[in-house]
Amino acid sequence: MKRKRVQWSKEPGEAPDFSDWRITLAKKGKPNQSSQTVQKGTSSLAVTFYVHRNLLGTQSEYFNRVFKLSNSVAVFSNNDDGRTDLSSSSGGAFSESKTQHSFIDLPSTISDKSFGLIKKAFEALLHYCYLENFDLNGTSLSPIPLLFLCDYFQMEDDFESQVIIYSENLIKEMASPTKLHLLYADVIEFRAAGLNVERAQTLISRECSLDKILLLRWTQLAVIADLPLWLNVVFFINNPLKSCSKYWSESVANFLVNNNKSSAIDSNSFQRLTDENVLPYVDANAALVLLKEEQKYGCPEAPFSDDSDSKLPKLTNLQERCVESLIEEELEPNNGKEYREKLRQRATETMYSLPHVMGTYLNRTLDSYGEERTTLSQQIEAKTDRLKKVEDKLKTDKEKYRAQIEAKKDRLKKVETKLKTEKVKYCALNTSLQEQQNNDQERRGFFSTVIKFLGITAVVAVAPKDIFYNCINDKL
Repeated sequence: MKRKRVQWSKEPGEAPDFSDWRITLAKKGKPNQSSQTVQKGTSSLAVTFYVHRNLLGTQSEYFNRVFKLSNSVAVFSNNDDGRTDLSSSSGGAFSESKTQHSFIDLPSTISDKSFGLIKKAFEALLHYCYLENFDLNGTSLSPIPLLFLCDYFQMEDDFESQVIIYSENLIKEMASPTKLHLLYADVIEFRAAGLNVERAQTLISRECSLDKILLLRWTQLAVIADLPLWLNVVFFINNPLKSCSKYWSESVANFLVNNNKSSAIDSNSFQRLTDENVLPYVDANAALVLLKEEQKYGCPEAPFSDDSDSKLPKLTNLQERCVESLIEEELEPNNGKEYREKLRQRATETMYSLPHVMGTYLNRTLDSYGEERTTLSQQIEAKTDRLKKVEDKLKTDKEKYRAQIEAKKDRLKKVETKLKTEKVKYCALNTSLQEQQNNDQERRGFFSTVIKFLGITAVVAVAPKDIFYNCINDKL
């Protein structure tokens, strides 16, 4: 890469030429750590960078504002000791002093590993400001601190675009059941420390919504997934196919049961997780979990049925979907499948505490039997009608074929009669021909005698009849 005339550096290295500002990253409230210790760069969790205001200020709105404020009398700070708390929602500006030194305090709850990730991301940010044609690809940086610093320092559009593309590609590469949880673990830690991870969480959530396998109950991501992640994921899900919806219902049910109370789920978040646009179809096992969980979060009760003959209240939208799922499973006894027998027992236990759900389920099951009986009767009638039509057609075809056979028999009889007549004619003709042959034989014998008597040669005897007669006339 082609370098610009000046570079940044960090302690314990020397300050580069023309450096006019220092920036120190350190963990907030680290025991036995004073401002003097941080300034000397002797702390293992503190690092000081030497920078140039003209390079950072032109590419970061945040630095631009800070450096301009440093030239004024007013000093903006979130803390009394002149340090900036990076976990603040607004962040404020860097605090400046006569020594032109800014301190960025990271929360004390952040791990050493995460501190190292932020330091590397900040160094990449400095590289971008100082180097031409800087490319994030191949850097193996975590996208979590990159996206955080990009938002916090309000970097220019080109750097922001690079960070987003790099983050999207890396998250896609790691979007597998064995890898994606590694990134989201950083998101959880950053958020717990009060750092903004909204953009990173959104990218991960969108990737999860595209592949339902990533949040199945046996994955590591499902184990650490929290409410913010799930709320983002369901935001991207909209009317999935039936098979996909059932997968999602199982994953949501697993989260509700196994979130270890780490997520403050309330009525509103529960309804968002189980909304009909997210879960239009519910797996039967998940239905039993959702029926129980719905009672925990104080979801509004449905009004009573408009049917004057029914004293049961209407089902909630979620209960409707759960009941339909259970009816589809055909949980009646003795259906020949063991797993359905176990599911039926669980369903009975669950619906025992929900009489209106149990009543609706039983009524609809009986109705479904009646409907099935009606359907079967209609099918039998339809098949009977089709059978009668087939029989009528067979009868018609039989009569038709019988008439055709009779006609062919008549034609065959006529042919036999004609053959018989022709045979008689043939016999008479054959007799006549035989008589003619006999007559010809007698004539040949007579002529042979005449020839011998007259002395005519054999050649003349076989000559044409006119020559033969001419020869006889000549002899006479």
